Amino acid sequence: MATMIIKPYVDKEKDTIGLSDLGMNSFPRTSTTTEVPIIYGKYLTGFDKNAFYLDTIQDEKLKAKEIKTIEQKVKDFNAKYPHFKVDDVIVERLPDGSIKANPFYLEMLIELKAEMTVLNSDNPEHQVMMEIIKVNAKHNSAFDVAPDLVTARESNRSYKFYISNTEVDVENEVIKKKELNKAITLLDTISSDDKERFLLVVKHLLPANKGLSTESDMRLYKRADDYINGIIDGEKAKGGETFYRNFIKVCEMDRDVLYNKVLIKYAIMTNIIRFNSKTKDYEYATTNQELGKTPEDIFNYLTQPKNMSILKEIDGEVKREVKIL
Repeated sequence: MATMIIKPYVDKEKDTIGLSDLGMNSFPRTSTTTEVPIIYGKYLTGFDKNAFYLDTIQDEKLKAKEIKTIEQKVKDFNAKYPHFKVDDVIVERLPDGSIKANPFYLEMLIELKAEMTVLNSDNPEHQVMMEIIKVNAKHNSAFDVAPDLVTARESNRSYKFYISNTEVDVENEVIKKKELNKAITLLDTISSDDKERFLLVVKHLLPANKGLSTESDMRLYKRADDYINGIIDGEKAKGGETFYRNFIKVCEMDRDVLYNKVLIKYAIMTNIIRFNSKTKDYEYATTNQELGKTPEDIFNYLTQPKNMSILKEIDGEVKREVKIL
């Protein structure tokens, strides 16, 4: 027997009813009910070999394999439960506004409970619902259920539920905790042992600000600690995992690479490197020389051996405008 567990996704920062500590985002014994989603005039069910998302698979072999899997799934299910007609997914909207469609899907309601919803494949209707929830979680951007806990956390969308995999969820929690602990260890080490590098890290991660060079060690530490925890300008940002991972990445960056990236960032801030709205390129203001379309392009261009003299000139100009270290 296969089981699907759907849990409420709880974001403590957005908890307005005080139930986040109980693992709920709505009141106990309540539920959310949804009909089978309709996209492009068809029910999105996981039983449609012509579903729109299959056209997004670029690899023809993978696409053919997915279609074959769906065909086999339909064949097996229709053999056991022919009255469901699971592959009958066409939805016709009649002139009077009513819908003509497979009664099985038309009358189906998927109930997601505030505490937790458990579906099991011993129940044929549950089995169909499991397929519907899986395919919509993956391919329907308006669906309230995320395919997993990580997606619910890191997405810019506001999910209400997620498909739980206990072992995977625990593994992801451990990975997250280890990475967060590593970021905090790096923060403590670099902020005390290599203050210049620490200042470069902070300047790379935070918006360009002339005042950062004059801030106290404690203030810089607080800014970096906030960043690790996904707090920018006092506000909690979505996708917290990306912040401490970025912090680790920047801390481990080669020192020259880090310095040059910060230099370019502050050259743009001081308009020594300026954006040309006509050409859509950044250019060195002193010579009007084009440097690239993005800061990364600028870095790749200026760090080529033949262009190091230009980088040195920019370095000198920036230092006259703002303190880098």
